[in-house]
Amino acid sequence: MSSVADLVEAYRETAEGWNRLRADVGAADRKFVENHRIYQQLRESDAGRDAIAGLLTHDSIRVRGLAARHCIDSHTDEATSVLETIVAGDGLPAITARNTLRAYAGGTLNLDW
Repeated sequence: MSSVADLVEAYRETAEGWNRLRADVGAADRKFVENHRIYQQLRESDAGRDAIAGLLTHDSIRVRGLAARHCIDSHTDEATSVLETIVAGDGLPAITARNTLRAYAGGTLNLDW
């Protein structure tokens, strides 16, 4: 089993990779799925959830948005604030953040795939 530090580093790397590869849909999708698998491991512990929340201040808006989506249950206020800030912008990150907030508020946000 990997340590939380190793897992959050892998989470950060895959989130950054997903961001870099967004023009290559297939490669980006594979990186996104890999990130989700790491998230599923991190969410199992308080330390893992806290580690994801540590990425809410990452330089990349897409990494912040992904981390906010993944920690909205455990760090609701902080994640919501990040998503609301992203919504105030434009483009795909704003749309994704708005949809995340709507799904969370409506009780339909499913991160168990």
